[in-house]
Amino acid sequence: MNKNSRLTSPIGVAEWPKLQEPDTRFDEVGVYSVDLRVPKAKAKDFIAKVNAIHKEAVAEYTNGKAMPKVAPLPVYVVEDDEGNKTNEVKIRFKVKSKITSRKTGQTWERKPKLFDAKGAVYQGEDIIGSGSKLRVSAEVYAWKSSFGVGVSLQPIAVQILDLVPFTGAGGSADSFGFDVEEGFETESFESFEDDNNTGDEDDF
Repeated sequence: MNKNSRLTSPIGVAEWPKLQEPDTRFDEVGVYSVDLRVPKAKAKDFIAKVNAIHKEAVAEYTNGKAMPKVAPLPVYVVEDDEGNKTNEVKIRFKVKSKITSRKTGQTWERKPKLFDAKGAVYQGEDIIGSGSKLRVSAEVYAWKSSFGVGVSLQPIAVQILDLVPFTGAGGSADSFGFDVEEGFETESFESFEDDNNTGDEDDF
């Protein structure tokens, strides 16, 4: 069995992408990752290929022995706020930022390559944020551990089809999904100062 089969995902919407700088919150080595939300119908063929590799790995690791535990695929059905299943799935891609050979001590960087919609290397400064439309090329890596036999989707390249820059907590109202409505309007800081400045320092 080829433990490192390469597959390309369907186009999906990114959630919490960490593709330019590794996330070190839970792993000091750092991890590149992204969850991709895709309609079930468009993800069907991709999931079938991942599942086939998983079944092949289970068969190989079994090798006539007792059936091993089976770890779930890195694919999850998306639920709405009320816990109802939707017509979308979430495909999870992640890979350690570097790997070191136990035999030679040599270390390899594993940062995914980034391309734009035309196939050119992305060299922009904007950080890829949630809501971006992406396609991911990944290695489907089969593994066995105490959790069972499973597969992981390790991103090696990402195509950016629609970039939504990450703005952080200081993003605009629109970036948080808020529409313009009739109602309360905040005053600017300058207006607040003008209305309350009596010129008497003792007021403070």
